[in-house]
Amino acid sequence: MDLAAWILNEINALDTALFWTIHLQLRTPFLDTIMPFFSHPYPFWKNIMILISAGLLIFGGRRVRIAMIMLIIAVGLTDIISSKILKEVFHRLRPYDALKGLTYHHVRSYAFPSSHAANSSAFATILFFRSRRLSYPFIGMACMVCYSRIYMGAHYPLDVLGGMILGVFMGTLVSKTETAIKTHLSSKTQKVESENEIPAQSDIKEDNL
Repeated sequence: MDLAAWILNEINALDTALFWTIHLQLRTPFLDTIMPFFSHPYPFWKNIMILISAGLLIFGGRRVRIAMIMLIIAVGLTDIISSKILKEVFHRLRPYDALKGLTYHHVRSYAFPSSHAANSSAFATILFFRSRRLSYPFIGMACMVCYSRIYMGAHYPLDVLGGMILGVFMGTLVSKTETAIKTHLSSKTQKVESENEIPAQSDIKEDNL
């Protein structure tokens, strides 16, 4: 066995051990009750966020609408990359397909990366760049979503970690792109305004002559 294969085996063994620790040893009746709320394929909080986003997009001011558009772009791109591209590249089986003793409802898709983790992390990251104070509850909610995917047996820890990294990266990329576009348009507007002021000043001098 070469070094690369040995490292991958060790990582996989550690990932599986951590999965069993969270999925079995850290179970409590309280968590058994609330974890499905965060981990369901179409969770209640997700529907609430869609309704809030739609309302703000329609009735909010210009800044709020821009923030909502950024959220839609970031989460949409993240979901496409995670579920349509990366899952099909890595073809990693979910825990309930690879391990015995799991009873989680089967989802017909691969495991890596976790789209739940990716999308919720992208959502929280966008809000973090727009308003840190507003983002804190959603960061906490994203962490709960990520943990629930392991707790419920839908993902290994590395699946969730990969989704979090992807979500934070996409949220940051969209935020930085929006800032760069805004800066470019602002400088371009200032340049046009300054160019328009020069003839106006020269006209005043000619009138005085």
